[in-house]
Amino acid sequence: MASTDISLEHASSPPPTLRRVWTAHIPPVKSQYKPLKTSTELYCALFALQFSNMMCFIDSMAAPPMMSTLSKALNCGYLSDQLGRRYMLLTSYTSLIGIAIATGFVQRDVELFIVRGLNGLVSGAIGTLVSAALSDYTPLGTRGKYQGLQGITILGIEAPFAVISLVSTYLWCPATIPPPTRQELLAILKTIDYAGIVTFCAAVVSGLIVASQAGRQWPVNDPRIIALLALCGISSLAFLALGLKYRRIRPVIPFRIFRNATVSIVLLQQFLMGAVYWAFLYFIPSYLQIAHGMNPLRAAAHMLPWLLPHGVWMTLSGLVMTWRWPLRWPARKKQVSYGPMMWLGYACLALACAGIACARDVAGLVGLEVVFALGTGAVFQNSVAVLQSHTEQDETAVVLGVRSMVRGVGGSIGSAVGTVIIGAVLGEYLPERWKGLKSSAFSKPPFARMTADEARLTVGSFEHAIAWVFVACAGAMVLSFALCVFIADHGLERPDIKEKERRMSAEHM
Repeated sequence: MASTDISLEHASSPPPTLRRVWTAHIPPVKSQYKPLKTSTELYCALFALQFSNMMCFIDSMAAPPMMSTLSKALNCGYLSDQLGRRYMLLTSYTSLIGIAIATGFVQRDVELFIVRGLNGLVSGAIGTLVSAALSDYTPLGTRGKYQGLQGITILGIEAPFAVISLVSTYLWCPATIPPPTRQELLAILKTIDYAGIVTFCAAVVSGLIVASQAGRQWPVNDPRIIALLALCGISSLAFLALGLKYRRIRPVIPFRIFRNATVSIVLLQQFLMGAVYWAFLYFIPSYLQIAHGMNPLRAAAHMLPWLLPHGVWMTLSGLVMTWRWPLRWPARKKQVSYGPMMWLGYACLALACAGIACARDVAGLVGLEVVFALGTGAVFQNSVAVLQSHTEQDETAVVLGVRSMVRGVGGSIGSAVGTVIIGAVLGEYLPERWKGLKSSAFSKPPFARMTADEARLTVGSFEHAIAWVFVACAGAMVLSFALCVFIADHGLERPDIKEKERRMSAEHM
């Protein structure tokens, strides 16, 4: 395979007929990085990026084990194309530190929702920026050799080194372009889809509130539910209208990327993956605390059987993906392929979710967490390679940003749907005296005030409810597994690079 340049500009522009009309007036994407001269510079930059991603992951993992306790005590990637990954990463990371500190001082539920919402915004930005910067530094053909660094760094839990990470990121990622001028910054700000951001957030937030509160905290015919449904519908229609309308700005979700069938399928899989992944992170610690009487710290420790294999297999799966597989039957032509990893990943996820729905003892749950880790390790970063191989190089940050957003939305919807399922099942099986517990899927029941029979029925109700959540998760992963049939696997080569090589070979004939 011919070597590729890691800059974000094409060596030659594609024919005008291949470009969408509404992108003609958008400022071109600037080259972000020059090729690094030594392998030491490359590894330093990659480790600095992944250290930031590790800190974001630690913050995300800290919330689920505490939900049962907290619930009782309380009442983008477009700018990085122009300003540079380093500046946006430092801004996001500084914001994450401030939000993490603010989380420790919240006193009411509303405050917690606000700071965790901001945390999700910043965490998504860091994840997208790290993936985009990794793609800038490493050609697609060699991505599998380096993506495992993300799994390795997640294994290190060195939270006190947050400030050192911030400084080292600044030192290890040398600036290769000057900061933008005031005129350039104003021109960039004019291309942001503010209306799309507002309408999309309004649709998602209002829809999630309705899904989680209707029929539980608020009656279905409550004026607040009706108003939120109206807001969700109007915002959704407005967002679709804005996305289909010609505008001289960068839409928050460019609909043109969905013209590629493989990209659309992978994004759908990521949506379902986000729903299952966040359901796993939130409901497993809750299950361990309620059904097995563990404290939050011990419940968090029982997530290590997933975390450790996840990091190791994420590293190894990238190397396995770079093997040349004999896939072209009957010619048996070998090629680098991501197909086997995607099939294996979703198969493991489906089996793990189905097993968790039936598991009742901790030992069995630990084994299923390992299987779940094999699935997440095979799918998470390898899906980035699939998207890269089906999009042109100057659209990498856009597609990766949409992937992160779709997975985050899937996680929000998955958590809300899981909460609804748990509430419905608890309302059916809980003892009559404790029907009120169905209003909170994360609160630990007051077992001290229950009789032995009531406590046994309550634990059984929660086990049954969480089992139904993972039955739904298993169905989602079976669907994702089936969708792998429609993923076009042509190896780790970008379509624009392949077209360039084809033209060059035709000229030399």
